[in-house]
Amino acid sequence: MAATSRPEGLVAAPVARSGRRAGGIARTDRSGVGSLTDFLLPATDAGVAAQAIGGLVLFLVALWFVRRNRDLVIFVVGLATMTAALMGLRMLH
Repeated sequence: MAATSRPEGLVAAPVARSGRRAGGIARTDRSGVGSLTDFLLPATDAGVAAQAIGGLVLFLVALWFVRRNRDLVIFVVGLATMTAALMGLRMLH
């Protein structure tokens, strides 16, 4: 039998476990890159909803901590607005 030229940890498969193609070869090792991408850009509606709720909670906690300093409140509200705008742009795309 002829030896294949595939690197270790890669198997021939049409689609990777995450649903994204990896050059026609699916990666079997789930190194940090794929997991981070799946976390930042969820593929399901439930993942997006969880990300939005988590962001809302995070910004509400941040607002509670900086509630006495008006400049920091405006900064946190600006970050929350930018985050919501980026999530909206991603939704339209």
